[in-house]
Amino acid sequence: MAGFSTGESNFFIAVQRSKTKSGISASLRFSIAQHSRDVFLLEKFINFFGAGRVVSYKNRALSEFIVAKSHLIVYHIVPFFDKYLILGSKHLNYLDFKSASYIINNKQHLNENGLALAQILQLKKRITSQSSNKVIKKHSVEIGTEKDDRKR
Repeated sequence: MAGFSTGESNFFIAVQRSKTKSGISASLRFSIAQHSRDVFLLEKFINFFGAGRVVSYKNRALSEFIVAKSHLIVYHIVPFFDKYLILGSKHLNYLDFKSASYIINNKQHLNENGLALAQILQLKKRITSQSSNKVIKKHSVEIGTEKDDRKR
């Protein structure tokens, strides 16, 4: 599953305007997309992870396995990827997604001081910019341990 996710998954942090005190809300989404002919495989992921749902799109030959509830991400998705590492640059995305998942699940991003929300915005920015080799070179990952230079 970890190898499959290296190529086919998406760790997404959504930030949008809202009517909260900060004016911004944050949410998470882990997804794996496949051609609609493989919807049966995606449905197996619900049992595998013990969470999620499958969405099929009518206008596209695409289906997605999606987990979007922060507590399901923290208690089902994160433990799996902590045990079975994703390799390559996607591991960097996972580490940032994991950090954001703990902040959101603990509702720290709702604090009035705005520090956790600012951290989420920084994590989101890093995930969207990690295709750059310059970013990847500043972050080293060893199997079994993580060394992270957060000065990206």
